[in-house]
Amino acid sequence: MNKAGFNNIKNKALLFKFSSFMYIEFENITDYDLQVNTTELILMLGYNREAKSYEYIWAANDVNVLNNSLKCKESFFVSFIPREWVKKFENSGLRIRNAWHDYFIYNLDSINLVNEDGFDYLALSKVNEASHITMECKGQSRGFTGQTSEWFREWLNTDSEIKNTAILVKRTPAGVLCGILYVGIYGHKSKDGPTVWIKEVAVKPEYQNRGVARKLITQGLKYGREKGAKKAFLAVDEDNINAIHLYTSLGFMASKDDSEITMIKD
Repeated sequence: MNKAGFNNIKNKALLFKFSSFMYIEFENITDYDLQVNTTELILMLGYNREAKSYEYIWAANDVNVLNNSLKCKESFFVSFIPREWVKKFENSGLRIRNAWHDYFIYNLDSINLVNEDGFDYLALSKVNEASHITMECKGQSRGFTGQTSEWFREWLNTDSEIKNTAILVKRTPAGVLCGILYVGIYGHKSKDGPTVWIKEVAVKPEYQNRGVARKLITQGLKYGREKGAKKAFLAVDEDNINAIHLYTSLGFMASKDDSEITMIKD
């Protein structure tokens, strides 16, 4: 499928009541297969390298039409499941992988960002070490599988609507890399101004509960503000109570929208 064909399908998906096409870019699904393209269902299947699993992208109006078409024999996941459809999928052997809820700081200028000056960035030569930290944190929150070295390189060299992508790091006094945070800026054309995206934070298990994550997030917010961001955004699984407590203590507020529910079949 070429990009024009994908854009046509994505526009067609807008006609459906429910869809997971909203945030999908062609560059991320170039090798996905279009399995169904009717007035009742659009369905694509491909291997998501970041999640290390097959993924369905879909648009449908009826839960049964979608549910009955998920026939992949490998482990797979499907995102943006309406909450009222969850029970139906659970009866078919799927489970909730994560339920991401959006949190915002709507005015970065209102936040007092007290932290050490300057930023410490991850060098490309250290991506393997950073990847290892995320793998050590695998499974600490629902749906988090860690990131590969290749993913880190792609994040630092992305060519998309997300600008100023960076990976901020925290080191011990002895120079040991103990925590990382990946951050980027989006929404440059928004009337409300750009938003800094705190995409993920990971701290080596032996350094957790020492304030490392708080310092990294504060640095990420400062980084965004220096790059012109007016707001801040992150998403957290609604079951990750400890992380939610940290984020709200830093000024993040939960959106009124429902969570983005992803379900998986092992």
